[in-house]
Amino acid sequence: MRPLMILSVFAVLAACTPAKNTAVGAAHGTKEAAEKAATATNDIAITAAIEGKLADDELVHARDIDVDTAQGVVYLRGTQPSEDAKRRAEQVARDTDGVRQVVNELTVR
Repeated sequence: MRPLMILSVFAVLAACTPAKNTAVGAAHGTKEAAEKAATATNDIAITAAIEGKLADDELVHARDIDVDTAQGVVYLRGTQPSEDAKRRAEQVARDTDGVRQVVNELTVR
């Protein structure tokens, strides 16, 4: 009867190990999800800040610019009436907190 008891203990321990690893994996997944959510929230805040600054700028035609942010990289797309306006929009984006890089795809019409 004793060997059967030892086997039972090993079976129980073996069954618990995947559950522990699953819990650790889930905790890691939760941490990753939280980091992604924080990044997405920060990207939204960066986009909103840039859009607000562009709207207040007299040289830039903000309504003609689409601002997207992904992991701190800002993409400016659309048209502007002059090279000066295009450069100014890029500078406004660069001067915004949290921006790592600006990809200026604006065209002059």
